[in-house]
Amino acid sequence: MKFEKKEVVNYLKSYAKHLKTKPYKELLKQLKSDGYYNMMLGSNFGGMNMNLEDSVIAISTLAEENLQAAHFVSGLNLIVHQPINKFGSTLQKEKYLEFNNALKVGTLAVNEPDGAGFNQIKCSLRKVDDNFYLSGIKSLISNINDADYVLVFSNYYDSDKDCNNYTMLILDMDDPNISVGKKESKMGLDNIEVGDIYFKNVLIKPENILGGIGRGFEVLSYATNYMRLGIAAVSLGISKSAYSEALDYVKSRKINGIEMQKYQDVRFKLSSIYSQIKVMEMSIMYAISEFDENDNENSSILKRFVSENAKKICDDCLQLCGGNGYIKGIRIEELYRDVRIMTILGGTSETILEGVSRKIFR
Repeated sequence: MKFEKKEVVNYLKSYAKHLKTKPYKELLKQLKSDGYYNMMLGSNFGGMNMNLEDSVIAISTLAEENLQAAHFVSGLNLIVHQPINKFGSTLQKEKYLEFNNALKVGTLAVNEPDGAGFNQIKCSLRKVDDNFYLSGIKSLISNINDADYVLVFSNYYDSDKDCNNYTMLILDMDDPNISVGKKESKMGLDNIEVGDIYFKNVLIKPENILGGIGRGFEVLSYATNYMRLGIAAVSLGISKSAYSEALDYVKSRKINGIEMQKYQDVRFKLSSIYSQIKVMEMSIMYAISEFDENDNENSSILKRFVSENAKKICDDCLQLCGGNGYIKGIRIEELYRDVRIMTILGGTSETILEGVSRKIFR
């Protein structure tokens, strides 16, 4: 599948529009029955066995018409299912990935009230006799009221070895010692709930540990690698949608009796946006062709490049729509708000540049 395969792209756009009419839980059921629940996994998991390129294109195309569906497909397939499939035990895969089981929505919890830096991780494991217990808070986590389980990035300080053992856990949200806070009121992504998750002396059994004690950073890096590809794909979809809105508006408007599309500045602005989108597409294709699941440099640079360009494109497109673009509820206004998180989500642009600079100056 390539971006220019219009029949596939047009089908996905139509499919995404259809999903807009469904309540969230119904949307999830529909996505599951159509294979998007496990789209990168094999038929034994009810998936479509899609390769990474096709999956990213599907996510990007869904994002053009239905950001909620794209967010779900990207988050579940790339951020949650991929690390479970890679690091999970047979029991964990059967429980959380098996298609024939009831629909299960997972989410990833890394960020905390003080931030997401490794030195700031206070959600920690403590060992009492032969048992581990988890306590702490995770902040600004997606789908807090819809998630059935959560991947929790935690820290276990080994006093004997005087070292931190970052560990990824997989916990069911119906545990009585897990609770959620209020739904936060956000700038954008109105259909996606975000809030805090509280853990108070949650008993951690062996089946709750993903990959093993001390392998949390490895699991997180693996998930982040895929996450950033997904964010780039969603950012591209938003950019295309904004461009389409601006183009339609320009074609329908006049300024001082002259068709807006006849002004050179307007034509050049839209031509520049179109060119930027093509470069973003090519960059995504290149990053996929060079993708190494154990090295997130390319996906990090890609995520920053595409998301920053998407933010600028939405700003330019809203400007072309004039005062009408500033009216709340207008499509371009929604896209302008929704795209803003993309340069923050999955690692801020500044965090990514800091990582790149360390490599350059080491």
